[in-house]
Amino acid sequence: MKVAIARLFKLLPKTGAKLIGVVHDEILLECPQTTLTRTSRILKQVMVEAGELYLQQVPVEVEVKIASSWA
Repeated sequence: MKVAIARLFKLLPKTGAKLIGVVHDEILLECPQTTLTRTSRILKQVMVEAGELYLQQVPVEVEVKIASSWA
């Protein structure tokens, strides 16, 4: 998670997204509607790449969910 978050900080300013929180294995972001698709792709890519650094023998799968609230 720390590797993914560190990589996100370099990429998020380009999308206008903000890191809202981290809960266990989740990263919560807020972003403008106009960058939603790009931000989702960046989040997924960063999390997969970070996981693959440590889980080389295990496939890393990431699910991105888009919602209008945290509920």
